[in-house]
Amino acid sequence: MCSICNVGHIPVFCSCLLPPPFFVVVASYWVGKGKGKVRVVRFPSLLFFFAVGWRNHSMGRANHALPDSRNGIAENSKSVTSQPEQTTVSPPPPPPAGDLDISPEIVTLAFALNSVFLAVSLGTPWFLTEQYAAGPNGENVKETFQLWKTTRWVGSVRTSMRSNAIACTPVRQRLLVLQILAVLAFFISFSTFLCAVVRRYFLQGNSGVRLALIYCVAICFIILTVESAIGINVYTFSFDACGEGSSYHSRTFEVSVGFAFTIAAWAITTFAGVVVYNKVPFPRDERIVDYGIQAFDMLAFIAFLFSTVACAIPLWFYKDSARRILTEVFLWKERYSILWVTNASSNSTAVRNLGCSSLFHCFLAAEFFGIVSVLLNGATFVIGFLLVKSLIGVTNYALALGYISTMVAFLQWILLTCIYYGDWCSGSVAYHRKKYVMAAGFALSVTAGVLMAVGTVALTLTESIRRRYFPSAGPCKKLRDIFLEMYQ
Repeated sequence: MCSICNVGHIPVFCSCLLPPPFFVVVASYWVGKGKGKVRVVRFPSLLFFFAVGWRNHSMGRANHALPDSRNGIAENSKSVTSQPEQTTVSPPPPPPAGDLDISPEIVTLAFALNSVFLAVSLGTPWFLTEQYAAGPNGENVKETFQLWKTTRWVGSVRTSMRSNAIACTPVRQRLLVLQILAVLAFFISFSTFLCAVVRRYFLQGNSGVRLALIYCVAICFIILTVESAIGINVYTFSFDACGEGSSYHSRTFEVSVGFAFTIAAWAITTFAGVVVYNKVPFPRDERIVDYGIQAFDMLAFIAFLFSTVACAIPLWFYKDSARRILTEVFLWKERYSILWVTNASSNSTAVRNLGCSSLFHCFLAAEFFGIVSVLLNGATFVIGFLLVKSLIGVTNYALALGYISTMVAFLQWILLTCIYYGDWCSGSVAYHRKKYVMAAGFALSVTAGVLMAVGTVALTLTESIRRRYFPSAGPCKKLRDIFLEMYQ
């Protein structure tokens, strides 16, 4: 096919199979002929036009061919199917290496608790006594000692006496000092809490704030030490000016919430004093796995000791001040002795002989759960010790024993609570209604369950962290290797 174009109103074949220089020569000839002149084109001129035309034609072909080649390369590159990358599933990166100082957080939390405890101690009883049917007409008698007043109930009749009206002068003087120290301790503790918050969230690297915090903790510790010592003195001593047997302890008072919170605040302040002066490093590497396992085993050992001791000491007791008889209730018997007499003879009655079969069966179940709790706590401690020694394959057993021990301890706690608060056999046995006081045995059994629960949760979190961040840091030794290490 050829296309025709007009040059000077003369049709010319512009594109045909012939090369472009030919058309340049022909076009020049026809233009000259149309004007009536015969233009003689010399041979060198024809060669010149031919060369120029051929060069332009070659460049045009190259320009048309280049995009095609580029498109071809692009198509070839698209046509090549990309091979999927070989990816391996790896655990997420662990936290940044290095220890994290958590002492500011510990001090802040400690003095937040201190402030709450000391505020509660200002308005709650420090010492308390309750006597069943000790009134003139068989009423219950209750008396509470607070920092600001002493209140006595005989049945529903209530009488109060301000602290400055106490007849015993040594007690009255010491009580005034206690009031001043209690208020000072609360304000110093709250100021220390504010200082700890400022250090933690605003001026953590400021040495001046840290020094002020150390001074505040030291002052609070001194005040609480003096306050606790005076409180113990008032509770236990019978002063000559007040007569023999005038102490609150001799009058069958027991330590109540206010004084217990003051002692707890003193213990927390002691711990916070050690923390504020030193750094408490929290590891963010593989050591956290070892620390978590060691904490679990330590808590399991303490729970084992507490549950063992709780089986052998009284769960609750009652002091009859009128007859001066002490009644103590164990898991398997009731023991009766004389108050305030050392090495006095005692009598006991087995729980099966109390004349209440339903109560006996509940005590029998509590005994069973107590023994099982001791055995489980001991087994958990042994498995935890092997886990500390990196014995392979015992982590799940330790977790299972920990959770089972916790459940058994709390089942025993529920049983003991039902025994204490229930009215058994038409009210013939009713420990709570007859003003029995919870003793160390019940407290230790509950504490053992709480410690085992905390340790098991700690081991669960430790194992979760290990599997997520440090999968190669797990236990890897056999029992024979552990025995060889211990023997060497």
